[in-house]
Amino acid sequence: MLTVGVRRLVMAVKPDPIVQHVVVRADLINDLHWPVGAVMSQACHASVAAIATNLEDDQVKEYLTQLGTMHKVLAQTADQASLVKLSKQLHERDVVHHLWVEQPENLPVCLATKPVSRSTVVKPLRKLKLFQDPVAMQQSASSRADTTTTTATL
Repeated sequence: MLTVGVRRLVMAVKPDPIVQHVVVRADLINDLHWPVGAVMSQACHASVAAIATNLEDDQVKEYLTQLGTMHKVLAQTADQASLVKLSKQLHERDVVHHLWVEQPENLPVCLATKPVSRSTVVKPLRKLKLFQDPVAMQQSASSRADTTTTTATL
């Protein structure tokens, strides 16, 4: 365990950027066949809402001064139940976030945290998988297969 003095020295040497976490439901794309663009639009709504509702916060103000170097983490949960569970866990840990609920369906689709220092990100967020676009992954795998087939036939 680092002592307070050593931790401060490490923080002085290694920057601690402000980061915003955005979490989307993977099942919207994989199972419910939403277009990736529609899901990303929802993520944008959640991100803006989390910032707009916290404009007076010092870390949000600093984050907004870093337009060219903003840090975001786009992660995924499996489904609606896991997204709602994550929102409750964040609430229990006093992590300010916005759960975006699509209307008029009243459907929780994603959430975004208030931008915070990376060093303060809580465990439930750190355990999430990064978002992976299944369409792009499928195209990439198909492209690799085509290359392998072409190479093998030469």
